[in-house]
Amino acid sequence: MKPERQDAGYALVIVMGFIAVLSVLLTAVLAYSSSQIRIARKQADLEGALYVAQAGAERAAAYVANGGEGPWSSSGVVGEGTYVVAIIPSATASQAPRTLSGWVDINPSASPQNRFTLIKPDGDIIDNYELGEDFPGYTGPAVRIQFKPKGSGKQNTLQVDGVVYDFDNSCTYEIFSGSMDVYLYNDNIDPQGKAKGKWMISIATSCASLIVVEE
Repeated sequence: MKPERQDAGYALVIVMGFIAVLSVLLTAVLAYSSSQIRIARKQADLEGALYVAQAGAERAAAYVANGGEGPWSSSGVVGEGTYVVAIIPSATASQAPRTLSGWVDINPSASPQNRFTLIKPDGDIIDNYELGEDFPGYTGPAVRIQFKPKGSGKQNTLQVDGVVYDFDNSCTYEIFSGSMDVYLYNDNIDPQGKAKGKWMISIATSCASLIVVEE
């Protein structure tokens, strides 16, 4: 019986060895498959980004072909992506991407001269017509903001590249970025939850363009 026990022991060792080898091979196959899936997803994302960029370029080209002039910008949604495109004359302020941080006292009203527009990455829009007593505010990403500062003078509550930027309250401005965090709020909410004060917008982004739309 002793040789049979030895044979059984050898067989058990061999089976365990095969199981260990198979486990290693299975782990390697799963790791390879996961890597290939990530590569495929990245490739799909890159191709999607290319289509979105082409859509933005075509939108700008069509605008110019129809006689449009800058400063001008537009945004749109293509599939799961959003493009922001702009035509900026060489003399326009803040042509290159900038770091922006701070807040602005905006001046929303039904008047076209005091229009306010915020566009989210999914294409959803918040405009001056929504900023009433019952609007709860908004915290989240944005790709484009157009506003006219409130008041008759200047505001210097926002920094561009770490330097205070003087907004002329008689002008309309536009900020657009592929990655911008904003906080749109009212500075006086009564006990009933109604917005009774001034509307403000706080902006934070490391790569944005700021242009003067109208003077």
